Amino acid sequence: MDGVRDTAQRLLIERNDTSVLPALETTASAGDKPITALHALWTLDGLRQIKRTWWLSALNSPEPKIRVNALRLSESFITNSPSVIWLRKRSSLQRILLRRFGGKPC
Repeated sequence: MDGVRDTAQRLLIERNDTSVLPALETTASAGDKPITALHALWTLDGLRQIKRTWWLSALNSPEPKIRVNALRLSESFITNSPSVIWLRKRSSLQRILLRRFGGKPC
């Protein structure tokens, strides 16, 4: 299933298919599974349609992997922040984030 989802995500972004935005928005905010919400968030980001409200919602998710990915997505909003620049220079960013927000390494 992940291969199909990856291909669908790639094709939507390559084709800049914005007809799926309503479905992606719903899935990103109310996805039944964390992986589904993650794919929706990254697809929205790839289409350059991610909104700050979805990002903040993901940042407050009970799922650690969603919070970690929300921090990665934050570059769209805070790219020049000194804290983000410092974190980008660290090779173990994922471990730092997972330690802070809980969860197992991806």
